[in-house]
This record gives sequence, C-alpha cells and structure tokens, in this order.
Amino acid sequence: MYYNGTQAGVYYGGQVAGPVMKELMSNILPYLGVEPEYSETELQLDEVKKIAVGDYVSLKVSEAKNMLMNEKFEAVVVGEGETVVDQFPKSGSELNVNSKVILYTN
Repeated sequence: MYYNGTQAGVYYGGQVAGPVMKELMSNILPYLGVEPEYSETELQLDEVKKIAVGDYVSLKVSEAKNMLMNEKFEAVVVGEGETVVDQFPKSGSELNVNSKVILYTN
C-alpha cells in the first residue's frame, strides 16, 4: 500500500490484538476464579515468579524508585511531591516481575 509515493504503515491483527487480549485475560480470569497451574520448571520463570512488594511509604521518591527497580518492579509516580505518602498495591502483596507499583506523593 502506498500513499503519495511512500509506503504506508502495515498492521497485522495479531500484533495489535494479541497484547490487548493478554492484558484482558490476565485481569478477567483471576476475577472469575480461574487461577493458572504451573509446573515446577515454569515456577522458576520470571514471567510466573511472584515477589512480595515492599513498604515504600515515607521514602523519598528517588529511593523508592531505585528499590523498585532492584526488585524488578516498575514505578509509576502520581503527584509532584518528593516523599511517598501511599502506594498501590500495599506492602506484602505479591506481584509478578515487571509489574507496576503506584507511588503517591504529597
């Protein structure tokens, strides 16, 4: 497909819909009570392994972000403050590697 002499972007349904369906199913199935079953080998994979979330409340945002990065979580900061006043999910919750932890600031 060409537009004004240049090739237009090409989209494939699976490349667009696949990540969306993965996200939807990973949220919907546990809500419906359908939990995954893994072998011992699969439980060692980063995609499956669960890690407990630490307590980042009252830390400086930069400190909390560094800790989250070392624990293989992604930090999402909400607010303009320098200190973490709340977090989601709460300390002690278990998440998969590369999951997001929201840090609320003052």
